[in-house]
Amino acid sequence: MKRFFSAFAAMLLACVFVLTAACTENKEEPEGYGTLAIADIRVTVGESEEIEPVFSDGGTYEIVYTFDGSDIRIEGGRVYALTAGKEVEVTAKTQHHTATFTVTTLAAEEEPEAELFTIGDVAAWVGYPPTDFVPVFAEGTQEGEISYEYDEAYIELDAEACTVTALQAGGTRVKASMDGYETQFTVMCYPQVDMSGTEYDTSEYDAYESELSARWAREAESGKTTAFIGDSFFDTRWFWTNFGTFYADKDALCMGISSTTTFDWEKFMTDRGFFGDIAPKNIAMHIGTNNIYDDNMGVSETVRDVQRMFTLMHSLYPQTNIYYFGISVRASDQAKIARTRQVNEQMQAWCSERAWIVYIDTPSRLTTDMLRDGVHPKAEYYSVFVDALAETDIVMESKEIGDRIPDIVRNVSQGVGDSPASIIYGGAVLTRDFILSGKLDIAGVGDNPHVEFRFLGSSDRFLIWGNEIKAGGSGDLKLGYACNNNYVSAAPPEDTYRYTAGRTLTLEWKIAVIDDDAYLFVGDELKLVYTDLPDDAAFMLSSEHVECTFYEMEAVTSASDGAGYAAALEGMREAIDEYGGRTGAGVIRP
Repeated sequence: MKRFFSAFAAMLLACVFVLTAACTENKEEPEGYGTLAIADIRVTVGESEEIEPVFSDGGTYEIVYTFDGSDIRIEGGRVYALTAGKEVEVTAKTQHHTATFTVTTLAAEEEPEAELFTIGDVAAWVGYPPTDFVPVFAEGTQEGEISYEYDEAYIELDAEACTVTALQAGGTRVKASMDGYETQFTVMCYPQVDMSGTEYDTSEYDAYESELSARWAREAESGKTTAFIGDSFFDTRWFWTNFGTFYADKDALCMGISSTTTFDWEKFMTDRGFFGDIAPKNIAMHIGTNNIYDDNMGVSETVRDVQRMFTLMHSLYPQTNIYYFGISVRASDQAKIARTRQVNEQMQAWCSERAWIVYIDTPSRLTTDMLRDGVHPKAEYYSVFVDALAETDIVMESKEIGDRIPDIVRNVSQGVGDSPASIIYGGAVLTRDFILSGKLDIAGVGDNPHVEFRFLGSSDRFLIWGNEIKAGGSGDLKLGYACNNNYVSAAPPEDTYRYTAGRTLTLEWKIAVIDDDAYLFVGDELKLVYTDLPDDAAFMLSSEHVECTFYEMEAVTSASDGAGYAAALEGMREAIDEYGGRTGAGVIRP
């Protein structure tokens, strides 16, 4: 049975997966094997399009394609146009299924016929939130009332909201009419998403995801905080380490997780409830690179999966604005570089039709010489992301900044990468030309406990390190360090502190970063000097397997305190004169 609906197309806004044309449904359903549906395809001579079979039972079957003549070629799951202006009916057969679809071949110079409006093809998933579709009107066309005709066995269509809901797997055409003009679009209905599959195995990331989700619950305010999420590009443990430098005065949290894909974030959003009831004001996201490079997904698969994830996010947080940074182009693997560019091109077009998501073309700005490892930007080139985002319509809430530095409380289960803390003072993140003092209470330990004063990831840092202590035990905590990824855990007796289980060890400390050198004091004694810090050093405090608290912290900086900072430097003049200004990274134990 068919149903007709009317609506004003101006009431759209949406999330759509672009296929190439309409589709033909399989009319017979073999018992136990479900149905097969394949979209009709339009392809230009000299080009090819991917064939996308959809099995209603979610299975995978070997398909044999047959057709008459030599106007097309099918190879490797793709159809190639050899002769223009042809319509070729193709039969697809498996051991248990038969379906037909039409391939229309176009000349390269062929101009499309005049259209009042178009609607892109849609992908929807059984049991998932509705997918929206977007009528796009030709320039100069008066928007008017559109009538929709569709088969209710496959979809439910909400004409007012411009959404479709998948009822069963397969494909169906929707006819859209206005003022005597008629067009069609295809809805490909995919089986229910099965999150028990290997692609949805998030076990490698669950511990850190839980930490980030808990941080969001503690620090975010619904409708005000901006969330930067996604893959390693936005992981502050190893890559965007200077995020706080860029957004010190903004209500924003950066919570990317290295190696994650769209599948992982789908699961984080649903099964694990990443944001919970605290809706972000904005979501800024980099995702998709691992779909291509790690999961080896094709262009259409990646586009489909990215759009499905955003469809889900939009349904969960409809008032949240989403900003999607295009997939950054890596320096290697030309085939995957080409694939990445094609995904970005399709995603840019898809986002351009929707008011709730904005595509940001950072891939065209981030050049190979800006990459530190052929993949990720050097710390200073995260300015590319910051500048591009600032050029959009995004509104980020300001954060109240005071001179009081909040305590940092850590527990035994946390690693150094779990929410390392930048220090904000005077409206800026401390990186250079500051003196920071405070107290440290160590109240419990796990295996190999250590507290860090970090300058650049795990490769450059001062350490209070009990490398021989076991969980719950007692032992020596030594002042060690890492420099250019070389670790020193040994320390003389005067730089060793005894921790006794069940008692709290309290240390008074001061760290000064003057020009390119860092000085660590315990009590009033200078203990370690790091000379010639890396240019992209970003100071942080963190710990691993330690129950500890950094507290009573006070700072003076050249930017905020003027004469007070100059006076503090005079108190360190002897150390600065003796150790400062050396070239070449190194650590000195005075």
